[in-house]
Amino acid sequence: QDGYAKAGAAGMSVTDASPTIINCVFRGNNTENSGGGIGFMNSNSAMQNCYFIENNASPGGGVYIDGDSSVTSGNCQFIENTGGSGGGAIFVAQGGELSCTDSKFRVNSVLSQFQGGAIQIESGATAELTGSFFCGNTPDQIAGTYTDGGDNILETGCVSNVTVTVSGDGSADFETITA
Repeated sequence: QDGYAKAGAAGMSVTDASPTIINCVFRGNNTENSGGGIGFMNSNSAMQNCYFIENNASPGGGVYIDGDSSVTSGNCQFIENTGGSGGGAIFVAQGGELSCTDSKFRVNSVLSQFQGGAIQIESGATAELTGSFFCGNTPDQIAGTYTDGGDNILETGCVSNVTVTVSGDGSADFETITA
């Protein structure tokens, strides 16, 4: 939490490794380069039940996947991450691979002249998205070509009154107040 790295991967750097990252919270990490929450380089990795909240990088505010990496994301949440030049939540570089299932992408963003408020998939990268929810990501939800595994929901706006509480043990509770 609240990490800073000038060269990238402010929250966690995964290089030449194949971890499964479970039940983690990456919050408030900043870098002047790629991968605010996690940067994957030459890795075959998985993320399960993780939260990426208010991370900032350019590109890949929450997660950066380089061209030699394959990453699986299951039941993760990406909330208010900023990707500067692309991929507010996730940036998949040319040659990289992403498989994303049952994840939520809320109010992630990039600068208006760039694309992929939630996810940017570069030409030559591959991504499959299944059963995921996207809302309020700007300037667009997803940029690039991907395989639609079905059951994805893309909404322009989100419920505006959402409270996220992160406990000392790293767990996160969401309370939605609707009018």
